[in-house]
Amino acid sequence: MKNKLQTIVSEICDTEILGLGNKNFFDDTLENIHFQCGLVADVHFENVVFKNVDFSATAFFETSFKNCILEDSRFAKSEFLKCIFDNCRIKNGNFIRAEFNDTSFKNCDFLNGIIHAALFTNCEIIETNFTDTELAQIMGESIKFRKLKECIDIKKSWKLEKIL
Repeated sequence: MKNKLQTIVSEICDTEILGLGNKNFFDDTLENIHFQCGLVADVHFENVVFKNVDFSATAFFETSFKNCILEDSRFAKSEFLKCIFDNCRIKNGNFIRAEFNDTSFKNCDFLNGIIHAALFTNCEIIETNFTDTELAQIMGESIKFRKLKECIDIKKSWKLEKIL
């Protein structure tokens, strides 16, 4: 059923507890939704388009995004634990004060976004571009950058500090 995700999330947003778990979504769209302070656990998104979605202060646990487009979406103060972003296009994304733990980015493109005061711990960033993306005050530990000259430049500019 096309747009199953939009229907499910709209119904969840009408409740007091915003939680989405143990689901798979393929070839779907989610747009113009406020899913703030929620929990997304053990969810697999594949070929899903997110447009103008506010996931601020949402916790993502063991969630994967494969071949997804995330456009004009907010992830400020969100937490990502054991998540995977594979071949995703993230345009105009807001990741201010986001935290990434044991999370990987492979073949992703960040375009015109903001990543400020973010924390990366035990993460992998592989063949990922940060084109016209504002990067500032990023801290992290045990981050692996691979296979891209731009990643080397990013690594130098991030001023990564070991967390005590």
